[in-house]
Amino acid sequence: KHKLPSTKSYYSPCKCVQKQIISGADFSSNWTGLRREPAAGPEERSCGILGGYVIMKIVEGGVTAAKGFQAAAAAAEIKYKGRTDMAMVYSEVPCVAAGTFTTNVVKAAPVKWDQDIVYNHPYAQAVICNSGIANACTGAEGYGYCKETADAAAEVLNVAADSVLVASTGVIGMQVPIDRIKNGVKMMAPKLDGSLEAGTEAAKAIMTTDTKKKEVAVQIEIGGKTVTIGGMCKGSGMI
Repeated sequence: KHKLPSTKSYYSPCKCVQKQIISGADFSSNWTGLRREPAAGPEERSCGILGGYVIMKIVEGGVTAAKGFQAAAAAAEIKYKGRTDMAMVYSEVPCVAAGTFTTNVVKAAPVKWDQDIVYNHPYAQAVICNSGIANACTGAEGYGYCKETADAAAEVLNVAADSVLVASTGVIGMQVPIDRIKNGVKMMAPKLDGSLEAGTEAAKAIMTTDTKKKEVAVQIEIGGKTVTIGGMCKGSGMI
């Protein structure tokens, strides 16, 4: 609905911008913007809000950028050899969870598991990811493996199993080797760390056909406080 300001239009007026304001949400640059109504005053426009646009600063990091989040990775040999293929993201406190899910009639087991948690449970506190096998089109057995994964994480992290989200990516139609998954969970728990490097290792572990890791972190001022948002994703050449 609203077009973001161009780099040329808003680079000069903003005293706090050190690199550039970008059009759209191209995270290869160091700033992005969201439309805010009504427009802020002149004093605010030089410190993060330009002509009604709330400015988010791109900062270094990924899933561990925000305070209280830890991550770890492990080589569980789900499918790949000689590389990490499992990731764990853990919050030190329970989190309000939200999700965007496919509307396709065919949903992989982890999608159904996560929908139940997001829609029917008060919070989430951990995410267990594996690459190599997608646990899609695997029926009741595959869904049961989601529960076993969550149970394993709940035991080592001392959290509720229904607060553990599960994600799988890779080959469709194969069952995950659940013993290796559970071993991977046990390997990752003592390695949890809040460093940026730990977040990067988690982002690498979920890669399949990706040519590079994908992670991002941003900061924005809300109510006079600096809010940090971090994330990671994967996907390349998907059908």
